[in-house]
Amino acid sequence: MVSRKILLTCAGTGLLLALITVHQAITTHRARSVFSEKLVFGKESDAALQTNQPNDLNSRLQAITVKILAGRESIGSGTIWRSNNGSSQVITNSHVLVAQQQPLFIQTADGQIHPATVVTPVNWNSLDLAALQFQAKQNYPTAKIDRTANLQVGAAVLAAGFPQNGKSTLTIKEGAVTHILNKPLAEGYQVGYSSEVAKGMSGGPLINQQGSLVGINGIHSQPLWDAAETFADGTAVDEPLLSEIGEASWAIPVYRLD
Repeated sequence: MVSRKILLTCAGTGLLLALITVHQAITTHRARSVFSEKLVFGKESDAALQTNQPNDLNSRLQAITVKILAGRESIGSGTIWRSNNGSSQVITNSHVLVAQQQPLFIQTADGQIHPATVVTPVNWNSLDLAALQFQAKQNYPTAKIDRTANLQVGAAVLAAGFPQNGKSTLTIKEGAVTHILNKPLAEGYQVGYSSEVAKGMSGGPLINQQGSLVGINGIHSQPLWDAAETFADGTAVDEPLLSEIGEASWAIPVYRLD
């Protein structure tokens, strides 16, 4: 009788331990899945983005954001904004392409690498914008552009791009609009936001909660160089705005595009 009790007790204990182990494994897997998702998308907090379909927005950003290569080196990001009959155009910043003598390539979300050429001329005057074109056997998804989007201070936004951090993987950063200037800064920058974009994300898309492209990333906060000190019309930026400019990331609004 004692032996049977001991046997039953051991069996029960073993079953309990097995259940605990399974429960711990499931919990760990879930935790790792959530952590992995945050690593892939570069998300830090869900509080800033009030939307019922964040995954759809992430998927949209993944589809339209491309990596720009000079030779084999990643030099920046771009946004697909036109695609027809296998010919796609990518918009990026002019400063991404400065002094690039090597052949240029575009890496799309499917991993394909396409030779790219600079589109000239483009009617963007003194804006920090440039366009690249590539050919493929398919049309790629394009940015949803809404030039009438009602962008307001406090509105949630997502910024995407490929930081030059050694891995150069797609990163998506949540944030909110902090500034909408009455007139643009030099080179067309007019929308300030709190998303922590990094070097390499220049040229990537900035979208709103509806998934519409509202701007092109171009300046990250705390730049190594001095913040913009003049508006596009040549007038000086006064304090306290001058000190605020360096604390925000900046984009060229989509309504400036032709």
